[in-house]
Formats: sequence, structure tokens, C-alpha cells
Amino acid sequence: MKSMLVGGHNLTKRDSRNWRSIRETRDALIVLMPLSGAPQYRNGAMNFEVEAQKSGVVTAPHSKYTTTVKRGVGIALTVPTEGLVARVERLTDKAYSDSLIPRMVDKFDATTPVAQALTRGMKSAMTEMGNLDAFHLAALASPAFEEMLLNLAVAAIFPGIGVEREPPMSPEFRAGGADLSGRRRSGVSRGAILDISPATAPAGLRAEPDGGLRLGALTTIAALAADPVLRAGYPGLAAAASGLATPQIRRVATLGGNLVQRNR
Repeated sequence: MKSMLVGGHNLTKRDSRNWRSIRETRDALIVLMPLSGAPQYRNGAMNFEVEAQKSGVVTAPHSKYTTTVKRGVGIALTVPTEGLVARVERLTDKAYSDSLIPRMVDKFDATTPVAQALTRGMKSAMTEMGNLDAFHLAALASPAFEEMLLNLAVAAIFPGIGVEREPPMSPEFRAGGADLSGRRRSGVSRGAILDISPATAPAGLRAEPDGGLRLGALTTIAALAADPVLRAGYPGLAAAASGLATPQIRRVATLGGNLVQRNR
């Protein structure tokens, strides 16, 4: 058996032959990933066999379970229940209570992308930290492995929670930001912001050969209202710009932003 600490969490790898163990968990969950063989687990009234690379097992806190392995290799991670709810809340942006534990699965599909990543992460942590420990440098990698393994373990043992996180909102463009600022304060807009400048979009007015005017998307409303060419040729548009919002907003708000602002 090979065992090491990843942060404050025990990571164990065991190559077993005709091995039987009876253990009792306390304030921790144990995530077991069979790498070869077909271990049998008994936890209370439940008795089931898992197949390597296809199924994983989670033992609940304060439970007694029996493991029987004729021959096989498995790797296990201990996950303390302290801080578990806070971690789930941080990953999902949702509030949970101590009733979270009943939502935990006893057996999960080891072929999902999350479970496969967890298995690879556990094996990698065991190998890389073992290599670093020979040079007394394991502590350098421990925090990164700890964070990765705990996040993946939470997603594996609470599979319903993994899909509850709201998808990220699409990024929004910001020119003057007059409308966007209000929506950020109200919480309507929460996505990333992409600033645009006159270097990436046109600003100002330009006369066209046919006598028309081309208005740049980043032209401010105040510039439209004050432009003498616009006032002479398109007095209605200039008047509309002059009456829009307040002088402070007209100085920063743009024509393009006014046209595409989100409806209230």
C-alpha cells in the first residue's frame, strides 16, 4: 500500500490479493476508484460489486463498510465533510445546507469526463508528489493537487449539483457604458465586458458622395446634437439627440449603444 497526504487529505493506492477490510468512516467521505479487478463493497444493507474503469464508490460519513478484493488495484481519496457545503456553494453559486450529504451517491459512473479526470488526477498526484517528495518538494505541488482533486470529487459524488451552476453569460461590448453601468448595478448584466474604442469602431460623421452622412457607431449623442452639418441637413435627428437623457449621459453615451441597449 502507498499512502500520502495531499493537503490535509489522505490519498491511498493499494494492490490487493485476497484482501478483506472492515472500516468505519467518521467526519469524512471516501472516494474509491478501482483501477483493476472487481472489488465488492458492503455498506449496511447495500452490497454491490464494482468493475474497474467503469464504476466508483463513495462511502458516507459515520458508516461502516466492508471491502473484499480477490485481486485488484484501487486508489482512494479521503474528503472531510468540514467545508464540503462551502465548496459546493462556491462551485455552483447556490446556497445549500447540511442536508447536502443525503444527495450523495454510493456508486457512480467512472466513465464520465469528471470521473475520468478525477482518476487521472489521483494517479498523477500520487506519482508527481512521490517524485517531488524525494527532493523534499512535495509541499510545493500539494495545494494545487488538493484543490483540483476536491473540486472533481465533489462533482463526481454529487452529480446532480454539477449541472445546477448557471451557464456563463455572453460577454457584452462597452463603449460609453451609460446603459451597461445601470444594468450591472441591478444584476441584469453579469457577463464579461469587452471594451471597444474608436480604433476598433468608427466615430464621428462623414459626408458621402451622394450627399448623405455616415454616422460612426462610437459617436457620442452630444457630438450628434452639436454637429452643424447634422443640424442643417437632418434637424429632426439633431433635435432628438439634444433631448436624449441628461447632458452628462449625452457626453458618454454613443449612437451604437443607444440603438442596441437592452429593453427594460
